[in-house]
Amino acid sequence: MAYIGTPVQQALTKVTSQSFNGTGSQTVFTLNRAVNTGEELEVFVNNVQQEPGVGKSYTATGTTLTFDAAPSSGTGNIYVIYRGLAEVTRRLEHDPNAALAATTGTFSGGLAGFGNTAGSSTSDGFGFNQIKFSDGAYNDQPRGPNKVSMYQDTYGEILMYFEYYEKATRKFLKAIMNGGNEWYIYQTYIKLGICYIELNKYELALENLKEGKVLAKKSKSDPETKQKWLSIADLFLAEIQR
Repeated sequence: MAYIGTPVQQALTKVTSQSFNGTGSQTVFTLNRAVNTGEELEVFVNNVQQEPGVGKSYTATGTTLTFDAAPSSGTGNIYVIYRGLAEVTRRLEHDPNAALAATTGTFSGGLAGFGNTAGSSTSDGFGFNQIKFSDGAYNDQPRGPNKVSMYQDTYGEILMYFEYYEKATRKFLKAIMNGGNEWYIYQTYIKLGICYIELNKYELALENLKEGKVLAKKSKSDPETKQKWLSIADLFLAEIQR
């Protein structure tokens, strides 16, 4: 069964993030991208993850990020990750049955990918199954357990989107290892369970989907978000039990 979600676009993607300098008095910051709610962001101040919601650490709507209390003064001490959002770049298509040709230009470095990449074509040309994901794929990998956890979770989400389920499971497991007590981690367990279904590892899928549900009920996340993820977990649990 294919991953349930937005159809794959003819484009390459990368996770986007943003940092701010705290002043000790400023509470409102301008985001590079519009969001609907604070749940769409992961916000860290001085390497400590902040909790979204009215009366909590911060809220966000449109391009406005508002903190309940002004973050302390510091250079780049406010770090924002846009969850589930990718920056789209143009994908170049090439006929797999046609030869590559260039009149001018020089390649430097190397080309890496899955499948046949040395002097031969593949069944889908330069498609997504030739993309090589590596730990250096992001320019600004965060530091600290909390940031690393979110980094791995978001990275796993992208791999899952492109149906690299085995690689995605490894990222999700790293996210759990580094951020097992974070409020969002129930979502990681549910996504991990979905990946295990795709890999036909049903016992592991069952274990992680159930754990995700247990953690969701304990999470401080807003009720609407929790209910959405509980419904997703129930959907895939029902599939396993059929």
